[in-house]
Amino acid sequence: MIHKIIGLLALLLIGSGATIFAQNKTEKFEVKGKCGMCEARIEKAANSVDGVTGSDWNKESEIITVTYDEAKTNIHHIHMAIAQAGHDTNMHKAPDGVYEKLPGCCKYDRAPEEKNQVVKYEVFGMDCPGCQSALEKQVNKIEGVTGSKASFQKKQISVILAPGASVSDEKIENRIRKANFTPGKKLNPHGNEE
Repeated sequence: MIHKIIGLLALLLIGSGATIFAQNKTEKFEVKGKCGMCEARIEKAANSVDGVTGSDWNKESEIITVTYDEAKTNIHHIHMAIAQAGHDTNMHKAPDGVYEKLPGCCKYDRAPEEKNQVVKYEVFGMDCPGCQSALEKQVNKIEGVTGSKASFQKKQISVILAPGASVSDEKIENRIRKANFTPGKKLNPHGNEE
């Protein structure tokens, strides 16, 4: 009986230890906006992402400071949530339709849209849709990657890079390996626009 109690206590401590040791990360990045209404909208969007524990957008510098639990989310998801609220970030542009619905005082000068670059790699070891999903999830964690589309039928992945982003082949190949697949050759050595 005493062994069962000790065992249960050990399980409880291990389970709660994961919460105690959660890794919070703080990052800063640019978010376009102009006024107090923008500030409220930007911070609300950032805070709506599961795992975000705090955010603070500075109107003068147009910089947001976000603290989040890396086990629950990543910076890519936070950028996406803010863009979906109508504010361009240095990683994602807000959809035009959402931006157009912002109040007049919130309309900021938008930079001309740059094209995303798409790079393609052979990938060996994918044999099902679940493999595709696992690979995309790993590759999408790379800073500067805005999305990816894997195909187990074609044995390749297309990686979409943010405009102006510089992501090394080595970094992408390492993420492919981390997903337990084998990277092959780069199919478009110079990349191409989306």
